[in-house]
Amino acid sequence: MLVSHTHPLADRTSVELDDLREESWLYEPGSVAHDFLLNAYRRSPGLTRFTHMVGEYASQIEMVGAGLGVALVPRMGRGPLPATVRALTVRSAPLRRIYGVWRTPTGRRPALTAALGVLEATCVRLEQQ
Repeated sequence: MLVSHTHPLADRTSVELDDLREESWLYEPGSVAHDFLLNAYRRSPGLTRFTHMVGEYASQIEMVGAGLGVALVPRMGRGPLPATVRALTVRSAPLRRIYGVWRTPTGRRPALTAALGVLEATCVRLEQQ
């Protein structure tokens, strides 16, 4: 979850989605984050404003830094954040499944084995956080 460094919740480390219900949201239609937000907010009453449709994470991050709204941007989809943006952990955050698929003859390649090992170790580390 990204908020501007001037946002009232910017000093927190984590938030509930309900803390941000009345915010202006920046979103990418059809993304995992957008679908998650639609389903999460559909279950409870209140105002949710999807105000700016933005097709790329870099633009969403800059717009958050400029105070134009908040955004749910996956860690995998972003690089280092500017000083004007704070990342907050969302309790009961959306999960993303990642699959590795390969052809049987290439399964013994050291590069494939190493890549799958790093991916698995990273997923385990993130689950433990």
